[in-house]
Amino acid sequence: MSDSIFFDTFNAKHKTDAEIASSFVLPDGTLERLISKDHTVLSGPRGSGKTTLLKMLTLPALSNWTAPEAEPLKTSVNFVSVFVAADRSWHGQLTSMAKQAQIKEHAELLGMSAFTTHLFKAIITAFIDWSRLEGKAGLFVPRLITELSAQSERQICSELADAWLLRPRAPTFLEMRAALAKRLADIGLLRNQLRYGVNFIDQSENRFLMVDYREGLALAVSAHNQASGLPDRRWFFLFDEMEVAPSFVQESVFADLRGQIDREKISYKLALAPFNKNFRQSMDAQGISPSNDYLHIDLSFPRKDKGYEFSRKLCNLMLEQAGMDSTVDDLLGTSFFSFEDEINDDSITTLGKYSAGRPLGAVFNRLAEKDASFRAYLKDKRIDLSDISALDEHSLAKSLRKVRNIVVIREYFSRPSRSDLQIDQLSARSRKSVIIYTGSPSLLALTEGNPRSLINLMSPIVAQYVKVEGKRKMNRAGFAGG
Repeated sequence: MSDSIFFDTFNAKHKTDAEIASSFVLPDGTLERLISKDHTVLSGPRGSGKTTLLKMLTLPALSNWTAPEAEPLKTSVNFVSVFVAADRSWHGQLTSMAKQAQIKEHAELLGMSAFTTHLFKAIITAFIDWSRLEGKAGLFVPRLITELSAQSERQICSELADAWLLRPRAPTFLEMRAALAKRLADIGLLRNQLRYGVNFIDQSENRFLMVDYREGLALAVSAHNQASGLPDRRWFFLFDEMEVAPSFVQESVFADLRGQIDREKISYKLALAPFNKNFRQSMDAQGISPSNDYLHIDLSFPRKDKGYEFSRKLCNLMLEQAGMDSTVDDLLGTSFFSFEDEINDDSITTLGKYSAGRPLGAVFNRLAEKDASFRAYLKDKRIDLSDISALDEHSLAKSLRKVRNIVVIREYFSRPSRSDLQIDQLSARSRKSVIIYTGSPSLLALTEGNPRSLINLMSPIVAQYVKVEGKRKMNRAGFAGG
């Protein structure tokens, strides 16, 4: 088996529908919220899984998803989806041109037309994908897709070609997509003319520049629904990486959240970086509210135990697809510090985990013995480590639990105080110093539940584990005996 295995493509936008589905790990409650009929803003840092989640809403990805948790969720799918990928190729050029006052309007016109054409092309691509699923067995496909006759396809193409000002060589979805690809090339030609000194675009010869994406989108929905005999079918438009679109495109799409489109049949799902000034400005200017106009889903993990749960599932899937009958805990072993205060064990009370006889309590007691400043902290909080039972849950959360990670790191790296005032100095980070960062869940904590970072971190470890056939496990210096 090569070093580059299964999860070697970290970015979901480069994966096929089958690859997306086969490597998908369901984040707790996220997909269920995302399939609601509300407009949704999906935010999170790079690699947090925004593209994967959007692609998992498409029918081809859902039809390829065979995990145990898939079937119950598929029963609630009552929509079709169009995935609209961001296009970085024209963003920078249009943005820089739009700063020149004499061509700003033309640059924005080209930018909006490019966005419109990409959207229309995504719609036609979805039609082609659906035609390949027609008649496919499953719990959800037959009630969302009906087999279109050649006459129905011609009718849809004719209506859209007229409205979108297209001239396909034949009234088929494939020819429609080819015509839209040519239009993008025409827009590129106009963009270069503008960029290299032709500061005028004859709009009478390029009437397609004035086609409105909202009207074109709405017509596609109604035409295909009508031809399919499903007039009330709901559509999701999945806009990925909206932060790379030109500002004027972002502002227009954000305005749609306030009712510019038919909310009875159409929902937007927008993937954004954690902060987007255009989105914030649109909200302020138009009064857009997450409580009234859209649902917000944050892909960060404010509770680290949720991040561990997701990370374990993803790592275990990596091991399974690598053919290993092991878990990530088998592979990595336990951490130097086991995070015992977060382990659910009915035999150990929460307060009991901080007692001197438990691993966590022992760390607290060792630090108190050698660190005068920590003893001063305990005295200020009126905490007696020898009598933990005197604390209640509220006091525990405000005092000991709050400083747990600091205590563990400080105790690990510190030497006893010579002056009895504070820790004298931190130990130099020798080769053994990395021990505290090894094992599970310490390694999982490093990525904070970010799937791309986790895959990047774990792929070479899993590949090496496969090479040794699981017979040697990771120890604190690497693979034992390796």
